[in-house]
Amino acid sequence: MHVHYYFLIFKHEEDNAEDEEVSREFHVESIDLKTIKNASDHHTIDYKCIKERTFEGKDEPAALVVRRGHVFSINITFDREYEAKIHDLQLRFTLGVDPSVLRGTEATILMDEEGKKFDNSGKWQARVTNKMPAKTLEIEVLTPPSCVVGDWDLHVYTISKDKRGETKKLHYKHDQDIFILFNAWCKEDPVYFPEDPDHLSDIKPVSEYVLNPSGCVYTGYQRAKPWRFAQFDEDILQISLRLIRKYFGGVVNQDMGNPIKVVRAISSVLNGNDNDGAIIGRWAKDYPGGTRPTVWKGSTSILRQFRDKGPVKYGQCWVFSAVAVTVARAVGIPCRSVTNYSSAHDADKTNAIEKLIGDDDEITSLRNDSIWNFHVWNEAWMTRPDLIKDKFNGWQIFDATPQETSEGLFQCGPAPLRAVREGLTYMPMDTGFVFAEVNADIIYYKHSLNGYKKIKTEKNHVGEYISTKPPDGKPIEYYRSRLDITDLYKHKEGSLEERTAVTRAMRHAGTELIEVDQEVTITIGKKKKDEVLVGEDLDVVIVVKNTKDDKEKRMKISHMRCKISSMDYTGATTIPVKILDKWDFFLNPDEEQKFEMKITWDDYKDKLMEESEFQVSTVVTVAKSRNSFPEFRIFSLRNDSIVEIHVKGGKTCKVGDIVKMKLTVKNPLPLKLTGCFLSFDTEKFDDYKEEKQNDIQPMSTWTKDIELKALRPGMGQILATLETEELPVIYGNEVIEIVE
Repeated sequence: MHVHYYFLIFKHEEDNAEDEEVSREFHVESIDLKTIKNASDHHTIDYKCIKERTFEGKDEPAALVVRRGHVFSINITFDREYEAKIHDLQLRFTLGVDPSVLRGTEATILMDEEGKKFDNSGKWQARVTNKMPAKTLEIEVLTPPSCVVGDWDLHVYTISKDKRGETKKLHYKHDQDIFILFNAWCKEDPVYFPEDPDHLSDIKPVSEYVLNPSGCVYTGYQRAKPWRFAQFDEDILQISLRLIRKYFGGVVNQDMGNPIKVVRAISSVLNGNDNDGAIIGRWAKDYPGGTRPTVWKGSTSILRQFRDKGPVKYGQCWVFSAVAVTVARAVGIPCRSVTNYSSAHDADKTNAIEKLIGDDDEITSLRNDSIWNFHVWNEAWMTRPDLIKDKFNGWQIFDATPQETSEGLFQCGPAPLRAVREGLTYMPMDTGFVFAEVNADIIYYKHSLNGYKKIKTEKNHVGEYISTKPPDGKPIEYYRSRLDITDLYKHKEGSLEERTAVTRAMRHAGTELIEVDQEVTITIGKKKKDEVLVGEDLDVVIVVKNTKDDKEKRMKISHMRCKISSMDYTGATTIPVKILDKWDFFLNPDEEQKFEMKITWDDYKDKLMEESEFQVSTVVTVAKSRNSFPEFRIFSLRNDSIVEIHVKGGKTCKVGDIVKMKLTVKNPLPLKLTGCFLSFDTEKFDDYKEEKQNDIQPMSTWTKDIELKALRPGMGQILATLETEELPVIYGNEVIEIVE
């Protein structure tokens, strides 16, 4: 869809009988979009498309990439010297196939030939700033901070009049694209980003949230998984815009200038559940006809595969989140990936997670609710003029992972972070669902004569270690420290403010608030406090304590069941590993008893899932009251096998240098690693072909020498991934400074 902008110069009507030249047609010979100069001024210098290049075997002209609300300049050269008295000039910018004033895709503007300063009207403006040699005019254009975002075409109409007043009008269509993006540096743009809104660093976070092409997503065990967002890569901007347009039925209108609606569009079109979106989600152990989600390490291959073949198989939450960062940053919206540990999935909109304890002491979901070990979504920064003025500006939560429908589609957000913190679950968009993810109570029930009996409310389990990458503007390094933003999502756990927010949310949902006395408490922990690695034993300690108010009688426990299960990170799939049953034991008042369970590598080697996580669930039944009391805990084993990248000759090189590296992987297991497959994703280096590797023998070290060519100056990044049949994906990361 094309936006039309008319820049008109009105002339004097008097004839100039002596000037025979006016009968000649006046036309454009060339246009210089000054792509590099404008890109430097607009923070778009890293987009590959601003330079002439060859891409996928085709020569591509340079494109102009600018941000709305700021001035850009172009030079127009004519076949003769431009004379204001006898020549008219009309510039027309078009976006889309059917421009319309009503859709915000057409505008008419008078150009100031005298070069007066632009005003603050927020309208399209243009002026002549310089009459250059060689029949050239320099023209400045100021775009409104609310204009439609997209890829434009430029048309120029030249108008001449002869001595009889007859008009000659010629049309010139320029063959270079003009991309206008959101502008986080413009105070009038809704996505304007202040220097440090959270007071977390001394740098300008906009360098992270708009300009950083590398970063990470946090997954199991608070691991930082390096990721190339690559928003500046060839064709990524174009693919991102096409994806967003899909949400609006392929029609460009004023909604594509509204970051609220664009972010909601991103949350919808990135999943393949509706409208042939970009990525198909799959939460299973097999991935037929597609790629295992843990293998992805950058957005470029995903988006290009979607461009060429349609919906990509497969993704999980961190993939959806990482690609959402790419698309949002590509079009200029400040965005970051956020991970919530112990993340609730409230399927029935009660703002609580309901679980049922069966007669066999098995814990199941009562209403299809679940608790994910972790879940990854996004935040985008913008004002919310649709809500109470200024109160809900700032970070807005959105989620492209298909979980529940919203307005008939699998989409979520943008929900104001401040509304989530205060439990204002009635606020748009999907605020209630997000609140439950970070602060729902877990309510346990048992069957009774009257239906269900509430036996326990767990208030502190949901929403832990909410994490994002520190906003330092740099590539992520392996196991780099994370930024904990839990306090932005909720008040301190157990505080009056936090309980007030929960109460407000549950009452809005109509959920009954009932407190139940606990006769026993259960604590689950590890025997050793240090980290347990994949291949090692996991020793679990369960402590049961009598906390009943009756301090004079001992308590009989009729049954205690402890079960350790391997599980996927959503909690939907569990595989029992070991069960411990204890019958008929006694606890004196305030007495506690400890029970130990151990699972060895032989116990779990054939049951380990991709995130190497285990759920330990315990149910204790009191004989007299027949009440059952549950507790569960998630433990993650750390996969200490990484691809170590050793750079020969230091971590600085020049453009054009061949950088030599040695890759090293240690196999920690007493069995060989098979099906080994090595792949790379690089920033500012040439590509490296994926290839199969030999098996890695038990308890041994695998090495490989590689060479990569440095292509462009800046912080170059190398992400290496080694897939095996026996271990979760092994990956490594290295950053190298490339200088001219």
